[in-house]
Amino acid sequence: MLIGSETKVTAKKCPSVAKVTFTSSDDAVATVDANDGTVKAVKAGKVTITATSDYGNIVTTDINVKKAILKSATQT
Repeated sequence: MLIGSETKVTAKKCPSVAKVTFTSSDDAVATVDANDGTVKAVKAGKVTITATSDYGNIVTTDINVKKAILKSATQT
């Protein structure tokens, strides 16, 4: 992910009626909406997003947040 971008993480619910809550291991690097899993990149670094269901199941995913680097730019 690039700083300033957003993406949504999802977790397959089993059973389908399970309530899933999302958390970030470091809100300084990336924040996550606890209810819908929308991740917002804040600064460069690594973060783990955890999805926990009310049935006790836990799933994690690692995300690398990077700065965008332009290789070249031209004036028009």
